[in-house]
Amino acid sequence: MSDFKSFLCAAGRFFVNALIILSITVLLIAAAELVLAVIKYPRYNEFDSVSNSKITRITPVAGVAYKPSITNSLPGYPGTLSTDVTGFIHNGVPRSSAKEIEGGIFIFGGSTVEGRGSSSNSKTIAAQLESCLQLESKINKPVVNAGFSGDYSYQQFQRAVDALGRYRPSMLIFLDGRNDAHYAQLASWRAFDSNPGIHSPFSYVDLLASRSPWERTFHDARAVTRLVNLIFNVRPNLDLAPAPNVYARPDQDKARSAADAYLGIHDAIHSIGAIYGVPVHSFLQPTPAVGPRQPTGDEALKMKEFLSREGINHDYYAGISMFYQAVRARANPRVTDISLLFDQNASQMYVDSVHYNDESNRLIAQKICSIIKSK
Repeated sequence: MSDFKSFLCAAGRFFVNALIILSITVLLIAAAELVLAVIKYPRYNEFDSVSNSKITRITPVAGVAYKPSITNSLPGYPGTLSTDVTGFIHNGVPRSSAKEIEGGIFIFGGSTVEGRGSSSNSKTIAAQLESCLQLESKINKPVVNAGFSGDYSYQQFQRAVDALGRYRPSMLIFLDGRNDAHYAQLASWRAFDSNPGIHSPFSYVDLLASRSPWERTFHDARAVTRLVNLIFNVRPNLDLAPAPNVYARPDQDKARSAADAYLGIHDAIHSIGAIYGVPVHSFLQPTPAVGPRQPTGDEALKMKEFLSREGINHDYYAGISMFYQAVRARANPRVTDISLLFDQNASQMYVDSVHYNDESNRLIAQKICSIIKSK
């Protein structure tokens, strides 16, 4: 009996000591969290070196989207771009309700449609297209800027299908091709991969989706606190960071495959639009090095800077041109080729190796406007 009492006493002391140690540990962790919060050490899910997660959100539709009522500062570009309560980049006047875009005209694309390179929200393609349609075609519908940096045709397809059910648009417009051509230059390119993006939220979603439940749970646990992040060196989080893009040399077969995938996606969305009774317009967008136009001195410099920044030591732009040639060769009637729109214009049309300036946005908006008017 005495031995049992001794055991109970020892067990009780152990339990009390363990409780004291646990309590002290919790207090120390709380103190460390407070210190790290004061010095603003980020949690992993607050830190994104490429696309600031304070302005983006992970979504099941195309991987990522902007949050409502944010401003994207766009360092290195002429202006900022802001969303309104809908989460879409507005056309100069923020909307106060999602009802304002119901039945609107939705335009999809990558960063060029989003407006990266524009001086303001009112100078994007969507904003200038809205004005043109109202003035010249008496179409008094909001043009909704559904562009998002890094999007290519498959991600746009996902956003468009979501918009059809959510907002009942009166028209869908696609201005794209450049990002499809870009991704086809990657060694890891696969047709219909919805998240091959140049932005880490795409790779982040893709990577987590390919991990086991245990690995995802472990990652989520690590992302809870600043202290755990510090212990496991989650900043810069080398084990979860996507591998650097590896560019392959231009390949005709890959260009043809990418063109087939691109046109197949557009065929699909046109068919879905027909089911909903919604007209769809697809446009192959202008981009440097896909026509006879020679870049200006500044444009050529920006193109070289892109190659240097990405570590590309081969003719990347030849690969872009191969994709465009493959699309044109297929002569798909559902995709209107406006890629040579700037070819008679010797002035500067691009702010870097791909993004349009305000004048380019105006010309594109007018071209799309005239085609819609004619139909």
